[in-house]
Amino acid sequence: MTDQDYRQVLLQVVSSASLDSAADGLCLLADAAWNKGWEPDLEGFDLEGFDLEERRKAAYLVDFFAMNAAMPVERSKRLRQSLSNLQSQLMAMPLQSEPFYQAETPPLTNRDALSRKWGLSAGFHPKKVKGLLDLQRRANRQTG
Repeated sequence: MTDQDYRQVLLQVVSSASLDSAADGLCLLADAAWNKGWEPDLEGFDLEGFDLEERRKAAYLVDFFAMNAAMPVERSKRLRQSLSNLQSQLMAMPLQSEPFYQAETPPLTNRDALSRKWGLSAGFHPKKVKGLLDLQRRANRQTG
């Protein structure tokens, strides 16, 4: 897949109404980030087709991928630095806290610190994404 293909999958995932409609794309992006060397361009993250909430959701996902031990260390460092710069830009804009999935009712208490970091009222529920845990297992990771 090309970067443009991954960008389209990312847009589909962040505009999804539910976990069911996003799960396959989430696994595809996680595999790309952790095992195939995909590194989204966060420096120019004013992506055409992504509204402000979708940009926050995309940054949240990239942050989740970057902080996971399945991500190679050097790529994680680069992404986390870019995310830090992006966070100050995105959080300076007006905020309407929404859950990751459009059809989801926000919880009374948001226990997901990463979603709060990106101005969301709820995250994408990684434990409920079938196959995501398998992608994080050591046997599936790249070497080097």
